[in-house]
Amino acid sequence: MRSRMFKLMLALMVAVMLVPVISAQAATNLTANNITNSSVTLNWTLQSGETTVQINKNGVYQATIAGSTYVATGLSTCTSYTFDVIGSGTFGSLSKTVTTAGCPTAPVITYSATWSQINLSWTASNAVSYEILRNDNHVNTVTGTSTTITTNPSLAEKITIIAKNSTGQTASSTVWVSTPQYTGSVSGTAYGQVKLNAFLRNSDSLYSQSIYIELYRNGTWVSETIVTLNAGQSLTGTYTLATGQPYDNYTAQIHSPKVAAYSLSLTGQY
Repeated sequence: MRSRMFKLMLALMVAVMLVPVISAQAATNLTANNITNSSVTLNWTLQSGETTVQINKNGVYQATIAGSTYVATGLSTCTSYTFDVIGSGTFGSLSKTVTTAGCPTAPVITYSATWSQINLSWTASNAVSYEILRNDNHVNTVTGTSTTITTNPSLAEKITIIAKNSTGQTASSTVWVSTPQYTGSVSGTAYGQVKLNAFLRNSDSLYSQSIYIELYRNGTWVSETIVTLNAGQSLTGTYTLATGQPYDNYTAQIHSPKVAAYSLSLTGQY
């Protein structure tokens, strides 16, 4: 009997030795509160039998606390820190990563577009300046929340706005803006040979493009004239739209996918 009891007790001792030691947590309910640009308050609940804990920030000792609150100060704006609440002896530890306040938010962008410009406005917080990129190329940097970008007809423009705070952290948003084709018109009194004076510019650097000019007399269609420009070409010219016309009011309606017209005027004489 004694031999059996001895063997049973020995077996129990071996079993206990084989069970891994499980350390209790130093604390529970670790939270981060009152987060500002430069400070954060940590709160936790001590476990039974635990009286003090050690606080580490990014692996570096900060303090030993006999309680359940620690206020970390002197932090940098918009920066992430990992705090460890470490128990003594067999008590374990808890960790929490906290990002301080003051990070810029990604701009919320609104826009409108014509054939020649894109009008942008946006909202953001914790930002002191905004860099504007067009197709990933720097355009300018502004401190306000609106700007206008000069563009060309019939393009898909990638617009990025990067918000930057006082310590250099950034957040960005991107929109794609489609510009319409060129449209324009000019009106005047003329007769005989009705002509259009204009400066024309083809914004397409790869292909020839045409501009279409329709002439109306008091709203009645008279003729259409097509002018074709080589890739990237600009020219100033006078274009005859109609001949033998009576003295009256005329309007030239002009449109093109890529060619824009400037300095428009109508003339006419016998």
